[in-house]
Amino acid sequence: MTGITVIGTDGQHKLRAVFGSIAGLFIDKQRNTLYANDDSDDGSIHMFSLNETPPMEIFVGVHLYKPTLIYVDENDVNGPTMYITFPDQHRVVKWAHEAIRGVTILDNCLTCTGVWLDKDKNVYVSETVNHRVIKWSPQTNLTTNVAGQYDESGSDSTHLNDPNCIYVDQMNEGITVADSSDGTAGWNNASLVNPEAVRVDEKTKVFYVVDTYNNRIQRWLPGASEGETIVGGRDETCVDHQNHRFNSGSKNDQLSAPRDLAFDKHGHLYVSDVGNIRVQMFALIDNQPCSSTSTGHCAFGMDTNMQNDLDNELIAKAAVIFKQDIERLLLTKLSYLMPWLTPFLTQLVLCQMALFRGLHKLAPTIFPDVFDKNPRFWLLSRVQQVIDARTTSSAMTKRVDLLQLMLDTNVTQREGIVHETGLNNDEIKANVFLFMVAGFDTTSTIFAYSTYVLATEPEIQEKLQAEIDNKHGKELDYDTVTKMEYMDLFLREVLRMYPASTAAVTRVCNETTTVCGHNIHKGSVIQPDILTVHYNYDLWGPEDPNRFVPERHATKRHSMALLTFGAGPRICIGMRFALMEIKMGLARLLRHYVVLPGAHLEEGFQLRETFVIQPDAVYVKLNKRR
Repeated sequence: MTGITVIGTDGQHKLRAVFGSIAGLFIDKQRNTLYANDDSDDGSIHMFSLNETPPMEIFVGVHLYKPTLIYVDENDVNGPTMYITFPDQHRVVKWAHEAIRGVTILDNCLTCTGVWLDKDKNVYVSETVNHRVIKWSPQTNLTTNVAGQYDESGSDSTHLNDPNCIYVDQMNEGITVADSSDGTAGWNNASLVNPEAVRVDEKTKVFYVVDTYNNRIQRWLPGASEGETIVGGRDETCVDHQNHRFNSGSKNDQLSAPRDLAFDKHGHLYVSDVGNIRVQMFALIDNQPCSSTSTGHCAFGMDTNMQNDLDNELIAKAAVIFKQDIERLLLTKLSYLMPWLTPFLTQLVLCQMALFRGLHKLAPTIFPDVFDKNPRFWLLSRVQQVIDARTTSSAMTKRVDLLQLMLDTNVTQREGIVHETGLNNDEIKANVFLFMVAGFDTTSTIFAYSTYVLATEPEIQEKLQAEIDNKHGKELDYDTVTKMEYMDLFLREVLRMYPASTAAVTRVCNETTTVCGHNIHKGSVIQPDILTVHYNYDLWGPEDPNRFVPERHATKRHSMALLTFGAGPRICIGMRFALMEIKMGLARLLRHYVVLPGAHLEEGFQLRETFVIQPDAVYVKLNKRR
């Protein structure tokens, strides 16, 4: 997996805050800030805002002697408070919010390394030399031994050897310890060499371990006998008899003696890469590139490899556009409050779009800075580059995709064969732009809803797998997937109960009329309540609309009963492509795996609505089918 250097140096130019060394990391998820310790002799503590690119340094504590690991109490009533270990000085320091210096709260703790707090503000500290973890109560000023035996090292379940980083589970207050000199060392996935840090996902109980001397980050599932290397580790140049240190490197997919790790609020992984004096970011949970990659490849012939190229500019620009919440725009709010202004506001938007098209043509030469920063300008420019490349290529090199179909109508129009139905250049760019942006997050969201249903409806999952196995046991391609009748019923029911968006279906009133006592003036923009339509008993009975019943779609319904993609001539341009993409993905998934409920499945399934209605998370497990 390829990472992005967010702090330190990337080998070409220096970024903010070049460190002498990098040790502990912590991320305040509420404020989206990253804390990093420089544990050199003249060390320092740095705080960065992750809302900026590159991260903006907003606090520095300097002239400190080897500050090592750090914990930040982001829930302190007085503001975020730091707890920092100084192993060589055998002390732990509490540094209050906006204070100019810290206060020692624990001293005489021999080689104190790891530090963490529980929900009651008790401080947990690992004493490496004493082979134990202690708990200090600020209320009583007493310390108690909670893990390991004082001054006794060992490898059994009651002893520790060299405890380093610790993690306290806030749900059950269990303690996880990275014991860096215990057990049997090795480079395979069942072994570790000097693990120095650990984090636990409290919902899924998944462990993330910094395997320092193997130069990798491992992920261990609950009860697993071996881990999975997700960052760094061995490559094809490392043979079995070589030392594990040969795995290190300075490329963006390599690590050199990693020391600590942290996760931001989006699930991105940050690693202190000590040997390279940098902090690397790895996007582990961002699923948009999957659907965006297939959309770019199949529809427009763009081979972007976004899954492995996290800093891909195309995905970054599309993300900026898609994160804009239309409901929060001033024009949208005005249209809701004063519907009679809608015709005027519509004309204003059309004028804005015309101005935008004109600026797009001028931006590259007259406003280069605006052109580079504006994601719409940038994306439209890339679309134009693809169009130019296609129109100058020979017929032998043409691709069979959506873009080529639109270009073919444009070519025949220029040749005088088609005069009225062909698409002009601006229309092609507009449709390509819409197709890319609209498909950025919606497909992956529908796929997430589908996996939730599969995990909670095992009988339906078995029917789908039977259809895949018994009727279409050969290669899964377009022809076989389109013939899967139950798959089609299943997906339609997912779209009925969990529409990815309710804001895209609007119509303009052509004549002033009255509906259910409400006067609707000509020119007003009407947005239907899709959820009410989708859960209407008269439209979807006799089965309970609140139950997931795919078979209900075998009965012919009203043409406007299912509005997930809209209806009529203005239906979503990417509907067929999205349905095929999801069907193909589900068929391949269910052919090899069984989807089971994960820990906290229902807790994570909390819906958030902007332009796209998304769950916070869908926690499922995949078991390999026999």
